[in-house]
Order: sequence, then C-alpha cells, then structure tokens
Amino acid sequence: MQKDQKNILSLYVGIFISIILNFVPVYSVQVFGFVFFFASLISCYIYRSRSKENSLQHSHAVYLIKTIWIFSLFLFIGIIAAGLLADNSSIHAIIDQASNGIMPNERAMEEVLINYMKNNMLVFMVTIGSSFIYAFYRLYKGMLLVKNNNIISNTKSWF
Repeated sequence: MQKDQKNILSLYVGIFISIILNFVPVYSVQVFGFVFFFASLISCYIYRSRSKENSLQHSHAVYLIKTIWIFSLFLFIGIIAAGLLADNSSIHAIIDQASNGIMPNERAMEEVLINYMKNNMLVFMVTIGSSFIYAFYRLYKGMLLVKNNNIISNTKSWF
C-alpha cells in the first residue's frame, strides 16, 4: 500500500472512530471524539490543498469533506425533525410536577428519561439514525475504493 493510500485510509478510519466515540456515555471520551472529528475534517482540507487535482489523495479528500458536511446537514435536519416529532408528554408531566412544588427525585427523572427514549426510539432511529447510515455507507464505500487504489470519479455526487 502506498503512502497516499495509507494517509487517506487513516482519515476514513479516524472519522469512523470519532463518530463511534461520540456514542460512548463518558463525557471526556465524547469530547475527544468531537475534537478528533474536527481534526480529521481539517486534515481533509489540508490533504486536498496539498494534492494534485486528479490524484487519489485529492479525490478522496474532497469525497470525505463532502461526506462530513452532508452528514452534518442530515444530522441537523434529523435533530430538528426529532424535536418536532417526539412525544414529550413524559417530560411535560415531570416539569408540571416540579412547577407545582413537588421536586422529582433522581429515580423519577431516570424513569422519565427511560420512558422518553422508549416512546421515541422509532422517531430517533428514522430521523437521526438515517444520517449515521448515510455517513457509514459513504465511509465504507470510500474505504473500499482506497484499498483498491481507485480515484473517486464523481466527487459531486451525494451518494
């Protein structure tokens, strides 16, 4: 495997790992994943600027930049849609209870969170999950092309 291939493949793996790290329920790990994600994006821009127009490195850097931005757009739209479509009745109930002077304990708040997640799992999977499916599809497709030393011919495609 050539040096360019290894560099680009490491970007694909880095972006994939940084997305996965944001699912770990430890704040410091999520922060690291967030920083790693943006460092990978900056690296893509650097690779794109330092490479020749029709090279392996340039086409994959453009592909990764587009993947990250479109994924972010889909995720943003998904979060807005999830907020609009989610059933917030359990949250409103505990807020009403608190506004009436009855402060919920930690256990009650955990139950509200669990009920909220159960009631809205399908909404979250469709609205937010689809953006992750898109990102993982693009990353997998790109990694296969890099391993075969193939240049991405149509970098303007969203899929």
